[in-house]
Amino acid sequence: MPKVTKDPLGCLDANNLKEKETLSQHFIKTSDYEDVLNPQTLFISGRKGDGKTALAFMLKDEKDRKNRLRYEYAIVIRNYEFYHSIAISMRENILSSKAAYNSQIQEKIDVRTYFEKLWQYIIYIAAMNTIVNDSDKCGNIEPIKEYLSSNNLIAEGGEIADNVINRVVTQDLFDDENPILQAVASVVRIQERLDDPSFKRAIDTLRDHLKKEKHTILIVIDTLEKYYSAEEEFLKAVQGMLIAVHEIKLNSDNIRIHIKCFLPAELHDRFSDWNPSKVFDGTVFLRWSYKELLSLISKRYFTYIKKYYPEFNDHLNTSEIDWNNKDSVRHLFWDYFFPKQVTDHFGAKEDSFNYILRHSQRKPREIIYIVNRIINNSERNGNIPKITEEDIRVGVHDNLEQLVRDNLFAHHDKLDRLVKIVQIAFANESNVLSGKKLGPVS
Repeated sequence: MPKVTKDPLGCLDANNLKEKETLSQHFIKTSDYEDVLNPQTLFISGRKGDGKTALAFMLKDEKDRKNRLRYEYAIVIRNYEFYHSIAISMRENILSSKAAYNSQIQEKIDVRTYFEKLWQYIIYIAAMNTIVNDSDKCGNIEPIKEYLSSNNLIAEGGEIADNVINRVVTQDLFDDENPILQAVASVVRIQERLDDPSFKRAIDTLRDHLKKEKHTILIVIDTLEKYYSAEEEFLKAVQGMLIAVHEIKLNSDNIRIHIKCFLPAELHDRFSDWNPSKVFDGTVFLRWSYKELLSLISKRYFTYIKKYYPEFNDHLNTSEIDWNNKDSVRHLFWDYFFPKQVTDHFGAKEDSFNYILRHSQRKPREIIYIVNRIINNSERNGNIPKITEEDIRVGVHDNLEQLVRDNLFAHHDKLDRLVKIVQIAFANESNVLSGKKLGPVS
């Protein structure tokens, strides 16, 4: 039985340990990359599968033209259920109280303001942790150490641990037996944290250290996986974070603190409606071109061939391949292993890579998924490492439902209902529809 390789081009999840190990080898700097590095860029907006998490990891190790680390300190804040779990807890544990709704206290509860203050605090705590975790580069930072230690807020490693964030939230939000007063008290407590003289001394120490050493901190916020778009509390919570990021960067004393916040393009307009122009001016929208996706897939397939079919290395002028040049990748690599054209369902010939792209939304995760299927089909047919037209046709249409579900996963709270609607609407239609027919049906 032919061997079928699991994920021949790599795992679809950038968080996967194996994928992290090869990420730098396969990473493609898109045309947007320099804009992402701009200190004035605060928000990076991309669809699910556009490579936001991979980009977040790569930014930490970015080097300048002299091959020095661009950021002396870097930390990633990640907790995908952060907004939802807290915002919904506020609603269900506090706002559901009939007494709260029937009192003037309810009017004082502002989820967006709470998250704005909470994020200001968390970002500064994250920045302090980068200094403490890299003591070799530090001078006198005792006020920082004392504050983090006395408040039990020291995080281990390059990511601020979930328990540090949760500890702050738990202490502030649910440390009152009266459910009516909890929400109001939480806002008061987070403001008290921000006004604490020892906290302010720690911030001043942080800024002085960065200025003296001419060092820069990178704080990456990658905290959104599922989008609870129907829940107003969730949207306000994320807006609070956007406001906090913007306000911190407005402060000229924070010039050496760089923040990159990754946002889902699917909900960008709803997140930014508190001030669309301010968010838009500081946002880079991720887009992938034909050339960039071709290079991404070809580099990964090249790694696969080197590992499993080294005898083919002699047939490749790999030293001559310019992975940033579309024609070079096509002529010296892609066209050697893949057919130049594919005949489609209607008998028309089409550029082979265009054919693959046409069955996707041009997102890296999708293309990797599809070509993984194509390679597996070629392995089963004994064609590997060469890919035939039939391998592509079959691989492209293999388990397309999974691709659709992955695209809609971000809106998981609406997925089941949407699937039922589509099934009803297309119940009596064929699998192939003309554009004229699709319009009225949809």
